[in-house]
Amino acid sequence: MTTTPKTTVTYSIEDILERIEDKIDARFEKIDARFEKLDARFEKIDQQFERLENKMDTQFAEVNQRLTKLEVGQAELSGQIKTLDER
Repeated sequence: MTTTPKTTVTYSIEDILERIEDKIDARFEKIDARFEKLDARFEKIDQQFERLENKMDTQFAEVNQRLTKLEVGQAELSGQIKTLDER
């Protein structure tokens, strides 16, 4: 009968824990890098929303100004129609 030789590998618990800790640290570094990328993307999105909001505010102000001019013009036109009716 043949017996297979036994191989004994010895590691210290400190070495094993250090390897585990290194792997955890590497994973956290990857996660941190991903969060930094997400933060940068959210910052860009915030800037785009701010530009869009400013553009919309400007356009609404222009529409409001035009509407006011139309109302004034309509009032003047109504006054002119009344004047013509009286003649």
